[in-house]
Amino acid sequence: MVSGNWFKEYKIQNDDIKEIYLEYILDDEQKMLVQTYNRFKDAVRIVSADPKELLKEMPNIPEEVAMIFNDECVSFAKDLLTSNCIDDKIYNLIRRLDKLFKSLNNDRTINVWTIESMYSDIRWIKTRVIAQSLYILL
Repeated sequence: MVSGNWFKEYKIQNDDIKEIYLEYILDDEQKMLVQTYNRFKDAVRIVSADPKELLKEMPNIPEEVAMIFNDECVSFAKDLLTSNCIDDKIYNLIRRLDKLFKSLNNDRTINVWTIESMYSDIRWIKTRVIAQSLYILL
């Protein structure tokens, strides 16, 4: 087990050293946190991406983006925070994004679950902007 804030130490390493950490240094719980963090980070990347780019990865983009965000970010954010893998600033940005997605989900006046809405609805635009800022912090 690595002492101190092992995750900060791990994050600053290059990929070759990270592999050594995963293979020889980190315990099973730490390895699980690294996997969770990587899934978390990838979900933020998806939320921040241009919808046209996402067409290559997923056919039902709006629904899948929201589902991935909920499953991979909202679900794990508190655990990552208490494990010192993310800080309060990152956690609060996740909460802001969650509120925007809930606002989209609760909107029954227009169809917000289209690619067109992802470009025209200010809430979708805000989710990308916030996620882009968040991704930089990760």
